Amino acid sequence: MDPIFLMFIVMAFVAVVLVFEGVYQTLFAGRSREARRIRQRLAQLNEVGAATELRLLREEERIRAGELARWLVERDWGRRLSRHVAQAGGESHAADLLLLSGALLLSSALASLLLGRAMAPGLLAGFLLAALPWLSVSLARERRLRRMEAQFPDALDLIARAMRAGHALTTAIKMCGEEVQVPLGPELRRLSDEITLGIPFDEALQSLVERVPMSDVSFLAVAMSVQRETGGNLAELLDKLASLMRDRARLKGDVRVKTAQGRFSAWVLGLLPFFMTGLMSFLNKEATMRLWEEPAARGMLWWVLALMAFGVFWITRIVRVKT
Repeated sequence: MDPIFLMFIVMAFVAVVLVFEGVYQTLFAGRSREARRIRQRLAQLNEVGAATELRLLREEERIRAGELARWLVERDWGRRLSRHVAQAGGESHAADLLLLSGALLLSSALASLLLGRAMAPGLLAGFLLAALPWLSVSLARERRLRRMEAQFPDALDLIARAMRAGHALTTAIKMCGEEVQVPLGPELRRLSDEITLGIPFDEALQSLVERVPMSDVSFLAVAMSVQRETGGNLAELLDKLASLMRDRARLKGDVRVKTAQGRFSAWVLGLLPFFMTGLMSFLNKEATMRLWEEPAARGMLWWVLALMAFGVFWITRIVRVKT
């Protein structure tokens, strides 16, 4: 038997196993004996409060995620990857996305083999398909952070007003978390729960900075830490910080409007070659197919794709202005 064919049979078997493992982890692992035991414990300890329930739910999530998730958590890059996925606010875990990407890559390679096509296009399509879940998570993360950024000044104003009314800082943060909508509200409630559990204030703020990687949150953490050491009017400090955040948001909007032409040019230059290739294939299919049949033409296509990717990347870097 051909060794290459045997290798792809093994890869196909691994892909099927990964697909079934992902389906099992997604649909059925939450019904395991360990998960049921933890849910019973939650029901028994319901009167202890939301903080204990939150900690037990995290343990249940750790059990449900499986061995791959625990393997990721033990490594620095795995923790960064898991944190990136968690910042998107969804229910998916980095291990689930890795399994899905691997299954898509192997499925594309197997499809190319079974259809008798060249392996290079199949692998390229497989890598593109494998990148789709991560692209979706990155877009969801960016949208969630933008919503948080829009909510943050109002949340600081609410905390400042609660402190002026006589509430303590922890109580004010909890009240704000209950009033503010998703996605910022749950993060503030979690911050309040961690402080109530006895976690040092600076460590709880640092955890918030890791969960919400925005410069505004970093400013807030630094301001609160300095204020706790030096004293001062925290409500007035929060008002000034909220005003600064609104000014920065206004500046970002102005920059985004003035760089719209450059971003539109990047989209046009990136999509126009593919549109023209599709149009030429529709009008004169035989002439277009020579690009895929001639070895020299295929080599030129790879260079063209690389130069296009570099050009689009460079344009996006030029029009991206840090504020």
